Amino acid sequence: MSDVFTKDFTPKYVKLASLFKDKIINGELPHNTKLPTNRTLAKNYSVSLQTANKALKLLARQRLIVPAVGDGTYVSYHRETEKTIRKVALVGTAFGQGFRSPYPYYTQLLGGLHDFFLNNNLIAVKTTASEKNFFKEFNDGEFDGVVFTSPGKKWFPVINDVAKSQIPYVVISGGREGMIRITTDNVGGSRKAVDYLVRLGHSRIAFLGLDAKFFSNERQEGYKIALKANRIKFDEDLSCMVPPGSGNAKKTLDALFSLKEPPTAIFAAGFHLAVKAFRYMQLSGIKIPDDVSLLSFDDFEMIYNYFVPAVTAVKQNIFELGSRGAEILLNQMLGNRNVARETVLPTEINVRESCSSPNK
Repeated sequence: MSDVFTKDFTPKYVKLASLFKDKIINGELPHNTKLPTNRTLAKNYSVSLQTANKALKLLARQRLIVPAVGDGTYVSYHRETEKTIRKVALVGTAFGQGFRSPYPYYTQLLGGLHDFFLNNNLIAVKTTASEKNFFKEFNDGEFDGVVFTSPGKKWFPVINDVAKSQIPYVVISGGREGMIRITTDNVGGSRKAVDYLVRLGHSRIAFLGLDAKFFSNERQEGYKIALKANRIKFDEDLSCMVPPGSGNAKKTLDALFSLKEPPTAIFAAGFHLAVKAFRYMQLSGIKIPDDVSLLSFDDFEMIYNYFVPAVTAVKQNIFELGSRGAEILLNQMLGNRNVARETVLPTEINVRESCSSPNK
C-alpha cells in the first residue's frame, strides 16, 4: 500500500493521517470503529512505527479518534452529529490582524470568508509562512484546509503539492487552470465595459492595467476581444500596463495624453488605477466626462459615489467570492472530492456620471 505516498514535500505521517481522515469523514470508518494497531498500520502501509504513531497522534489532535486504555484506538467522529471546529490557514499578503485589511477589495473578501466561517464552525488563522517553509508550518497538524488568495506564480508549486497530498484547499482569485479555484469573470467584465463605451460612441478607448498582475492580463484580454467584436482596430499606444513603482502611473498617463489622437475614454483595470487617473485628469484640467470618460473595474460604492462626478464601474461580487470560496473548501473537508475545478462569478456595470458620449 506504499504507493499512496507520492514524492513531494508532505511528510508520510501527514499523508497517512489524511488517508484515514477521509475514510472517517466519508463514513467508511464509522463512529466506534476500532483502528488497527500501530504496528499493523506500519506494516500495511510500509512505513516506520514512528510514522504510524505520529499519524495516529495527529488524528487524535484533530478529534477524529480516541485511544481507549488497554483496548486500542477508536473512531470518535460521529458523522451525523459531530460539529468539529476546523482550522483554516489563510495565505495572502494583504491581510492584517484578524479579518481586517487596509485594501477595500480584501476587506470585502474577508467579510465573505468570515461570515461563512462563523456559521460553519470554521476558524481562520493567517499564516506567515512563505512558499519555502509552508509545509513545515502546515504539517504541525493544526490546519484542516487552506485558502490561497491571489497567489503569485511562486506559490503554484506549493498549491500543486497541496493538491497531490489531498489537503483541502481553494484558490480565490488567480491560480491557473486545473487548480480548485473561484474567480471573477475578468474577461467578461471587461467586454461589458468596452461594449458600454462603444455604445456611447467611443472608439479611442485606452486600457490602463497593472503590469505582472493576473487580473490585469485577463481584463486586457477582455478589452482586446471587445475591440475586435466591435470592429475597432487594436492600438498598442492605447493599451498600457503600468510598471510597479511610484510615479509610473503619471508617466503612463502623460504618454497617453501626449498622443496625436489622445483617448476619449479610459478603462482602468482596477480601483487604484482609476483613482490615479481621476486625480491626474482633475489636476490637468481634463474634465470628466466632457473631455474624457472614465470607467473602472472594481466598484466600491462607498468611495465612488462620493467622487464628483461619481465613477461608473464594473462590479464584482467580492463578498460572494469569499463566502463561495469558503463553501468550496468546506465541501472538501466533508469528504466531497468532486467539487468543480473552476467557479466563475459574473459581473455587472453600475452606471454613474463619469461616462458620456465623446465631445458632448
